[in-house]
Amino acid sequence: VFEIDPLGEYAVLREAAGEIGAEMLKIGHKLAIGSKSLVGQATGQGIPVVIEDVTKDPNYYPNPLLPETRAEMVVPVKLGNRIIGALDVQSTQVNAFPPEVVDVMQILSDQLAIATSNAQLFARTQTNLNKSRAINQIATSAASSTTMEDALDLIATQLQPIMNNANIAIFLTNQKKELEFRVAAGFEDTNLSGKILAQHDSLLGQAVMELGPVLLRSRGEEETLSRSTQSAMLIPFHFSENLLGAMCIESNQVAAFDQNELELMFNFGNMIAAIIYNNRLIAQVRRQAE
Repeated sequence: VFEIDPLGEYAVLREAAGEIGAEMLKIGHKLAIGSKSLVGQATGQGIPVVIEDVTKDPNYYPNPLLPETRAEMVVPVKLGNRIIGALDVQSTQVNAFPPEVVDVMQILSDQLAIATSNAQLFARTQTNLNKSRAINQIATSAASSTTMEDALDLIATQLQPIMNNANIAIFLTNQKKELEFRVAAGFEDTNLSGKILAQHDSLLGQAVMELGPVLLRSRGEEETLSRSTQSAMLIPFHFSENLLGAMCIESNQVAAFDQNELELMFNFGNMIAAIIYNNRLIAQVRRQAE
């Protein structure tokens, strides 16, 4: 059983039968979507691919771990028009997959798609619910902090485990309207002390200009705080359309964050903006009183 990776580039082996299957899982077997492999063709075209005698197909490249394969069938696993994986069946006998067998496997793949989707939806809902509860608790605790530094430090350190130990950095606008580093959790390989993020920096500038968050599923040529970053979220803090700061959440894994998490963090960013605004108002009143 293959599953499409988050970036839609590879079909990654997720389950397999027998000792050979266990070995393939161990080495992280994957095949590029749209490649000449049968899995690549089936996931690229969205239709079943069958070879009844692999010895007669000049383009067939046998798996070194399965040298006795004589026939192979790959059926895409589709949810509506979206391809989410593939079923790969190999036999030591030629002509092992007549049309009726292909039809049965197609029915099985449709059932697998529904079951997988339901399981993922349930897991995602539970995860988002737990994260929402934890984030609301962080916001409540941060709002009761006596200083801005305490509030920001609490936010960064308590948010990090919720986001699977991603690196967290928080910047606030200074008197020059620059985004100046204030606190971080993680980033052991990066010195952020005194770091200023110019608003024309690609991703952060986009977040600032659009008044909304930015999701980076793979790094590419984009600038990030850490060299080891593979995916990131950038969350601006806006209060009444005024930029108060921004939060960078960076992971060493590709596609570590999805759209649901981006929306969750955007809402959290609005909470943080309110905390920052109230904290600055309190500080202003204190200065006036003094």
